[in-house]
Amino acid sequence: MSKNRKVIGAVLLAITLLFVLGFRVAHPQTGLTNALGAAESGLVLYQKAESYSVGQKVVAKSGDPSLSPFLGEIAGVRGDLYDVGNGRFSQSLPSADIKGKMVFVIPFLGVVLGWVGL
Repeated sequence: MSKNRKVIGAVLLAITLLFVLGFRVAHPQTGLTNALGAAESGLVLYQKAESYSVGQKVVAKSGDPSLSPFLGEIAGVRGDLYDVGNGRFSQSLPSADIKGKMVFVIPFLGVVLGWVGL
């Protein structure tokens, strides 16, 4: 087996393992900015959790489909509702609309995906 096939196989195995462990990737349409630019200029690796706490960065589904998904921060918890702010506005969302907590941001790759309409 060639070296390239081994590398490709290892990458595919790692991606599959991360997917099984609940990790996903999102391209935010709006949200919190960071030192490397706006939320929509990057990709976010996130993981689903049972509950979220104040201060956690999350990927969530907005009430406005053109702004979904967005990168926000949990500002308050009221039972099954989470107050999520994204730097421009705040929404009260049920836990079903929160996709997961942010693990890290991959900067600039979202710009390329924006060119192809994703």
